[in-house]
Amino acid sequence: MIQFKIDKKWYLIYTIFVIFIILLPLLTSYAGEKDIGAMVTSKFIKGDISDDPNSPVWEQVPTAQFPLFSQVRFEPRWFDGKVRSISVRSINNGDKIAFLLEWEDKTEDRKGDGLKDGVAIEFPVGKEKAHFSHASRMEQLPGGKVNIWHWKAGSTDIKDMNAEGLGTLTVQEHQDVTGKNFWNNNKWKVVFLRRLSNSDNNDVQFQPKEYKEYKDIAFAVWDGSNEEQGAQKTISSWYYLQVEVPPNRMIYAYSLIAVVVAGLFEFVIIRKLKGIKKGVLSLILLFVILNGCFRNETAERGKNLYAKYCSSCHGKKGRGDGFNAAYLDPKPRDHTDSKEEYMVAKDNKKLFDVVSKGGRGIAKSPLMPPFGNTLSEGEIWSVVAYMRTLHKNKFEKITIQETEKVVKKKTHLKIEKINFENVESLSEDISRGERLFKEKYGCYSCHRIGEKGGVIGSPLDRVGFRLNADWIFRWISNPQTIKPDTIMPNFGMPDRDARFIVSYLKSLKGI
Repeated sequence: MIQFKIDKKWYLIYTIFVIFIILLPLLTSYAGEKDIGAMVTSKFIKGDISDDPNSPVWEQVPTAQFPLFSQVRFEPRWFDGKVRSISVRSINNGDKIAFLLEWEDKTEDRKGDGLKDGVAIEFPVGKEKAHFSHASRMEQLPGGKVNIWHWKAGSTDIKDMNAEGLGTLTVQEHQDVTGKNFWNNNKWKVVFLRRLSNSDNNDVQFQPKEYKEYKDIAFAVWDGSNEEQGAQKTISSWYYLQVEVPPNRMIYAYSLIAVVVAGLFEFVIIRKLKGIKKGVLSLILLFVILNGCFRNETAERGKNLYAKYCSSCHGKKGRGDGFNAAYLDPKPRDHTDSKEEYMVAKDNKKLFDVVSKGGRGIAKSPLMPPFGNTLSEGEIWSVVAYMRTLHKNKFEKITIQETEKVVKKKTHLKIEKINFENVESLSEDISRGERLFKEKYGCYSCHRIGEKGGVIGSPLDRVGFRLNADWIFRWISNPQTIKPDTIMPNFGMPDRDARFIVSYLKSLKGI
């Protein structure tokens, strides 16, 4: 019989290896995660936090860019907003949190008698969801209170405010937010600074208990030289804020526990065995540790893709409660099966088809868009792998081999110039385009027209005035050729359908 001779040196190497494998998941869990779309990450830093917009610390913080659109939902509507995007960074030190907001503005409107530049951050207070414009109530949404931090050029203070709908904006008696601003090279920089939590029930409270806490966040910008004031502004929809917390010091306790466990296993069990039994047991232990401790890289990649493309409707934890869900009927699917048993009955291929083909492709609601022309096969399999982690299931685990990256062919649009100058006379084409917009492609899931539709994309009430027909055609035919990182899916739409939809959109001149 084969005998294994293991001296003290190999016992030591083996023990160190076991400790490393036990600690690996703990170490990687605190190594941070990649920044994902539709989120602001408040990075944890040590030391005091400065409200200086030009502090070098901001260069070490990831930037999130968000689109802004004109406020057209409420009177007085505003159709001519100039500021179309805003950059956001955030830091916290476990006691205070700061936000740096930056946007392009060619004029510094802080002096004189004219209207002033301004910016605001908005957070929900409590658990009630609300519309992102002053917590205004919607048809499907009762609405809750919001906390607004508002800065106006020319003012020495930042106002800490509340609202529960249009016309209800009030300035708090106790002001908790401070900050500074700076304008240079046609760009504004404004810093907001506040403690993470306080005793004021009117304020948003940041109380991260896990690695990251999630909050809803929205933005608004006023351009004084463009005569913007009050409701006349550009705004964003709701996005997510992640608040990091200090590293968990319990990792040192885990290290001690790992040493003790490995030592006990080594000296109590393995030393009592001899020969081949010792080698076999060691191999079995190694296999169990490796199989259970390493992260599922496929699901990790899918988590980032899910957050970017799916969380707006399905929620950050897959419960069907994303900020856009309140505007949709039927509601988005609950991927955790917390209130239904749907996911456990779908095999991996069926989930792949749902993501790839969309709701219409499987004879379900067109409000679920298809991503087969937007994501590669490997990326879609990664999303499915992450969805499988959200609920209990009996299906085969999706491995990294199944998700080898599929290189997609780059497409270039070559189309003739389209003439939609007299679309009002093309009533039949407009009517057909409206049906395609609403019923076949489910564009209402993201875009709002009047009182109906989602809030992920920009409202389209006056798109006929705002956008050129050729650009609209190129955008809905293949949005990634215009903006590669957009979350707008490529529907693989036939040119004929795209032209009908453009006819409908060009007919929208406002309400």
